[in-house]
Amino acid sequence: MKQSSAPTITYRSIFVPPLLLIVTFGLYGLVWFYKTSDELIRYNKQEGNPLAWLIMALIPLLNIFAVFSHAQAVEKFSMRDGHERIGATLIFLMWLFPPLALLFIQAELNAVGRGKKGS
Repeated sequence: MKQSSAPTITYRSIFVPPLLLIVTFGLYGLVWFYKTSDELIRYNKQEGNPLAWLIMALIPLLNIFAVFSHAQAVEKFSMRDGHERIGATLIFLMWLFPPLALLFIQAELNAVGRGKKGS
């Protein structure tokens, strides 16, 4: 199967990821974290492994690195049009309340992902 050369960001409803995070007792958050990490790494053309970030997110202390790496990727993504929308530190702090982080990050990703629908 031939993959598209242009990286894409999947459009997801901004309310579904936080809702599924709560309903699945956090399990959907892991799926979402992996999927968005993969999309951000590809879109930003940066070094990183979404599976490694996911595994690190499950390990105390290493989870700080994984979440901050994801936040940095979102920050880089948000600067795609030449201006910074929000810093990695603020995104990282949003992870203290995960539904808020998912809501905000997904809204930012949707700014580009309008063309590709997903879950």
